[in-house]
Amino acid sequence: MKTFSDKKLRRQVSKLLRERQMYFSSDPEWQLNLEGIDSMVQFFGRSTKKAKRESTTHLCSELSLCYLLLLTFTLMTLAIDNKKAATLPIQHTWLGKKRPDPNFIVRSLLTQIVNYSLAVIRLVENGLDNPARCVLRTLNELVSQTLVLLADKSQLIEYAKAHDAHHAKEVWYTLFAKKGRFKKNLSKLEQEMGIPENSLSELRALRDDMDLNFSEAVHHSYVSTVVGAYNAPAETELLNLALGGSFGERSRSTLDSLNTILVYFLHMLTHVFVNIHHFKFPTTDPFWKAAGLLAVSISKISGNEDVGAPT
Repeated sequence: MKTFSDKKLRRQVSKLLRERQMYFSSDPEWQLNLEGIDSMVQFFGRSTKKAKRESTTHLCSELSLCYLLLLTFTLMTLAIDNKKAATLPIQHTWLGKKRPDPNFIVRSLLTQIVNYSLAVIRLVENGLDNPARCVLRTLNELVSQTLVLLADKSQLIEYAKAHDAHHAKEVWYTLFAKKGRFKKNLSKLEQEMGIPENSLSELRALRDDMDLNFSEAVHHSYVSTVVGAYNAPAETELLNLALGGSFGERSRSTLDSLNTILVYFLHMLTHVFVNIHHFKFPTTDPFWKAAGLLAVSISKISGNEDVGAPT
């Protein structure tokens, strides 16, 4: 299958190449035509295939946990059914009359978190680590915002009022940027969840460190741009140009950060549902039951024994 396949565009390029052949070498090996373009475009497919093969081999453990976490949040998303009150983690009238059902918002936020996480994974698998770090920076912010919003009725009401880009910008500034309100609210929530003070300090430091490191990729700092243009495969210390995507050991820390963010989110989201909204995982619902069992497994794997499925 040709990647460069649009017939109209191929005809236009072919015509241009024929008209400009005089500017190319007379050596037939260096004459550009559609067949040559097709052959060169296949470079991207070959790079992706090789990167994915190496990534799945060398990052097997990290990727396995990523997909297990993704499956857990996917099951939670599918479990929320407005036709079954027992499956709703938040009372549908929590925000008041004539306001959006909070479960609709929960489901939408979880969908975005799953999709952003999947984007990070696929970029890493395809050897595109720097772009993966850009998406991860956005995901880290989305996860924290979700927790703060679902824990505070007034903030979720304000968030749901923004129906255009201009208003959304104002709401974002008010809720998340003004006077460090966002970080203060998140720390307050963590404290209310019973996280010890020494662990809170570590969490803050970890968040700040992630934001700093991944913001380098977002803002294209010199170091991030230059280092991210090369990858060192696992079996050698030689740097390879990462053009088109290639596996590098640097991706291990990217996936480790993704897993840290998602395990933290699972821990906090469970407590928000249980402690704030008094939700119990319905044992008769197959989606919630499966999500709960996976949450217990992940809590044991990650060492967070108190992140079990509520009963």
